[in-house]
Amino acid sequence: MVTAELAVGILCAALVAGMLCWVLALIGLRITCQDAAAQVARQIARGDRQAAQRASDGVPDAEVSIETAGDDIRVTVRARASWGALGPVSVQAVAQVTAEPGTGGPDDGP
Repeated sequence: MVTAELAVGILCAALVAGMLCWVLALIGLRITCQDAAAQVARQIARGDRQAAQRASDGVPDAEVSIETAGDDIRVTVRARASWGALGPVSVQAVAQVTAEPGTGGPDDGP
């Protein structure tokens, strides 16, 4: 009887360890999305659209949306992750900056 209980305990421990790894991967994805949103917003504020495109490519299969209102720039990065039957889970990060003076606004590219 101890063998069956040990087997079930090991399976449960493996499942919990797998879910913990998945949660850590989601946290990593969230951090990556936040970094990408901040980089894209910063580059758009500087008027460098090519660098902003390279920064948005840093998160695979992510949706990047850029909204401008006057001199304010708001960048949202959304990504989805799943682990088998769990998911998909949507992860989102937002960065907001003001366009730098002398760039002509967020709509002017280099």
